[in-house]
Amino acid sequence: MKKHIYFPIEIKVRELMSRLFLSSVFANNDYRIYLGELDDIFQLIKHKKNKGGVFLYNGGLSKQYTNLIKKKCNLNFLIDEELSPMFPNELGNNHVTQEFLNFVMSYRYKKDYIKSLDGVFVWTNQFIKAYRNILNDLRIFVSGNPKMDAWKKKSFPIFKKETIELKKKYKKFILINSDFLFLRQSQIKEEINSSIKILKLYKIKKKNINLLKSLNSIRAIHKLNVFNDLVDFLKNISRKSKGFKIVIRPHPNDNIDYWRESVKNFNNVYVEKPSSDITPYILAAEGIIHNGCSTTLQCISNQKPVAYFVGRYKNYLSKTNINKELIQDNFKIFNKEDYFKWLKIIKNKKGSLNITKYTQFKKKINFPNKHYVSTKIFKIVNKLSKETLKEDRLSPNIYPKKTNIIIFSEYIKKIIFNLLVFLNLKPKKKDKMPNGIKKDEISSILKKIPINNNNLICKQITKNCIEIELIK
Repeated sequence: MKKHIYFPIEIKVRELMSRLFLSSVFANNDYRIYLGELDDIFQLIKHKKNKGGVFLYNGGLSKQYTNLIKKKCNLNFLIDEELSPMFPNELGNNHVTQEFLNFVMSYRYKKDYIKSLDGVFVWTNQFIKAYRNILNDLRIFVSGNPKMDAWKKKSFPIFKKETIELKKKYKKFILINSDFLFLRQSQIKEEINSSIKILKLYKIKKKNINLLKSLNSIRAIHKLNVFNDLVDFLKNISRKSKGFKIVIRPHPNDNIDYWRESVKNFNNVYVEKPSSDITPYILAAEGIIHNGCSTTLQCISNQKPVAYFVGRYKNYLSKTNINKELIQDNFKIFNKEDYFKWLKIIKNKKGSLNITKYTQFKKKINFPNKHYVSTKIFKIVNKLSKETLKEDRLSPNIYPKKTNIIIFSEYIKKIIFNLLVFLNLKPKKKDKMPNGIKKDEISSILKKIPINNNNLICKQITKNCIEIELIK
């Protein structure tokens, strides 16, 4: 029997690598890990016989799932992925107030979920007051984010093959990390209405819904304007490449079809599907252009030349939705002339932060110099889980198989949905789990992680869930 820890994944390309670092540390300390898609993990927990184990997730849960975790797990932890150091220290011309942060936290985390938690792991102490106001007496641990474990130089070999392939494919290229979401006017109303439905479902107060609707509308219009400006900018610079290709790597929430349609006639501009980790793209690129994507933190920590695309909307810098302090040393691109100046800086092997500023930056984002964030999280969880009941291994057949009627029903629903998408009556579903969670892929990555994983074995438990443990 072993202690179990459950790592559900919502968006694979965003969370998988950090969860594998955590899995390595926990497994090497004799925990049995269950890592997989959120629904698969919940089905596993729902049908296990005894209470036991630790549940660690990155966001709020519905009341149904919250009650299930309370019933079947001993400990429940939150790793907050959203309030990163890139979260704005200004909104419009007003400083983000404690009241606004309290509001953000209150609609993200419901009271039932907060009561079920045994602790929260946060990136920095930047918004610690907001956490304390909403989470009350909960234990809050300023741990850093485990995704930073993959940003260390000793972790680069994990991505060596993919990095070489990208360099071979594109030679010298500039990477554009997209984080727009709103690429068409029609998306604004669609996305905002969708979010309002969710807020109403969670019984958020009407005044708070109206506030969020207003803020999201302002942000969406800005994002759409800057996206359109970026497309015009790409059209202009594509005619004069200066020896650099442009590779766009859309955010998982961006509509990749819209991106491809927008740049299909441009020379030297390519769009890559966001179906794998961003790290090889960052390592292979000569420089990175962004407009607020949180992967900017990784680009700077990897000492890459980084530019912030402002475009013609100069006032956007005063209304930006990111932490301006962290991008103050980014080269600012307003037009194609600025871009070509930046390329000259890159050609002269300059553009990254000097030692002093780099050290200050790492301190601001709570970068782990001498340890892994995963190790820090393990020590905290392990100390609190001494009374956690050990469990027997969970069988792949732990929950009943679907009946033929259910399988047929799901098949018909899928056909109807695909037909509605084809007729443009429904938006295409975002692929949050490209290629699923499979044993071979996970085993391959674990072997490359710079922790002694030689004796770890993986076993496929369900379609998108695997078991990881140490064999002595």
